[in-house]
Amino acid sequence: MNNSFIMIGVQSMDASVDFFKNILDFQVEGNQKPNNDIELTFLKNADNFMIELVYRTDIPVPDNKDSSTSIMFRHIDLEAKKEVLVNNDIKYISAALPNGTKFLKFQDPNNVNIVLYE
Repeated sequence: MNNSFIMIGVQSMDASVDFFKNILDFQVEGNQKPNNDIELTFLKNADNFMIELVYRTDIPVPDNKDSSTSIMFRHIDLEAKKEVLVNNDIKYISAALPNGTKFLKFQDPNNVNIVLYE
């Protein structure tokens, strides 16, 4: 694998894959199951940004609820994405910075903060 990527421990592989495909327009690049306790799914977006989702049954379910880390993506049309979020019952915060940068902040099914900005 030649790309840099981030890894996210997930509570549900199906819910996480659906979120990244349907909300953030990622495509599945591959799956691996190294053993009975670990499942991996690799996703990539149009900018070639990759995410590795890791589901494990041999450790406690990850909880990112109190994390201050955010994954940030530049997005062209925040208004259209707001509609997608509303249609999928995803709560979000919408704001603008003093320099005019607009952003949407919401969470994936694993409580990982996602920020879209334009």
